[in-house]
Amino acid sequence: MTWLFKNVTLVDRSFSSTSGKLDVLISEGIIRKIGVDLVAPYAKVIAIDDLHVSIGWMDIGASHGDPGEEHRESLFSLRATAAAGGFTALAPWPDTHPRVDNKAAIHYLTQLNQQEAVEIFPIASLSEKGEGKEMAELMDLHKAGAIGFSDGLKPVANAGLFYRALKYMNGFDGICIHFPMDFNLAVDGQIHEGRISALLGLPGIPDVAEDLMIQRDLSLLDYADGKLLLWGLSSKVGVDRLQKSEKLNQSLFASVPIFNLVFSEGDLESFDVNFKLMPPLRTENDKMALKSAVLDGTIQLISSNHLPWESEHKKLEFPYASFGSISLQHIFQMLRTHFSELPLINMVDILAYNPRRIFKVELPVIQEGAKANLTFFLPNAKAIIHKDDNTSLSENSPLWNETMTGKVVGIFNNGKLVLNDKVLYSDF
Repeated sequence: MTWLFKNVTLVDRSFSSTSGKLDVLISEGIIRKIGVDLVAPYAKVIAIDDLHVSIGWMDIGASHGDPGEEHRESLFSLRATAAAGGFTALAPWPDTHPRVDNKAAIHYLTQLNQQEAVEIFPIASLSEKGEGKEMAELMDLHKAGAIGFSDGLKPVANAGLFYRALKYMNGFDGICIHFPMDFNLAVDGQIHEGRISALLGLPGIPDVAEDLMIQRDLSLLDYADGKLLLWGLSSKVGVDRLQKSEKLNQSLFASVPIFNLVFSEGDLESFDVNFKLMPPLRTENDKMALKSAVLDGTIQLISSNHLPWESEHKKLEFPYASFGSISLQHIFQMLRTHFSELPLINMVDILAYNPRRIFKVELPVIQEGAKANLTFFLPNAKAIIHKDDNTSLSENSPLWNETMTGKVVGIFNNGKLVLNDKVLYSDF
């Protein structure tokens, strides 16, 4: 199959801002030509005003339920949701049933990677069964294809285990992904501890719970060396603590969940359980500090924190509802609507380049002769977020019926083109 994308803006640092609009010809999954006024008689032509393209995006830290709870999110629906959101690569949490703590589980996740437009790069469990007691077989899991190690949204309370894992991973340059939260300081916590929690009468989750765990992690990182991604920063104090480390951007990296970057505790005044998240939404001041940290490079990744739940887990009184929202399909729209000061080239660095560099995943390139691994998007289009367009098996999102900026057109990878709205393209 041959495709010709006409008058496309390439968002890629290898192309200067003066390159103008170019045509991209793809045949049999390979970029054959990049140029002006290309003609390909047998190609299917896609020409959309203001179409932009970058290398395919990659997300770190989405949840799903396959195997064990496929009704929440199967690998099939997870891939569909990623494609709809512009992602060609995912590194999901290992907290399935059973967990990703053995070679068979890694094979289960990766077996269709050469056939699907969305590839899965496994994060394996840091501890056996995710219990935080004994270290998993990290070397074997690494050799089987794990790109990182984590217990997901369960912080490792055992400092000895955390130290040993960091030290052990030095042997193969592995990376630990850790959610910094001391839940002993947030027993029964529901939302950020502050004005809104007092107003609503809900137990709070103080930012010191994040800060103390970050302090511990950084101390152990200095002691053991190793490589660490602090996943799920949510507070200004966390950012301030991170900026003091000499290892930042060398062996220490950080990620912020998309909702924490664009919303704050004020959005909880309506008791919308879909804004009940972990880490919690914090103050406007925290949100602005997180944005500044993304812009100055203190935070290198923006993650979906995609957490699908069946309605029985969310349609409850606020204290009894589960934490989490689906988000993978709408990261681009949230960034364009609520973080428009983030330049497109920086956004592509954060969504596409940084995850692969940190986790040593092969980087796609946009050049003639290269495999096409691409995301197509309209940065300025307006669109209403309809529940009918939801590709996840779950519906726990606060975004339904919101008018937002930005639209993902589709992705191309492994010779497959996945378009979000085929009826818009008469030549499809």
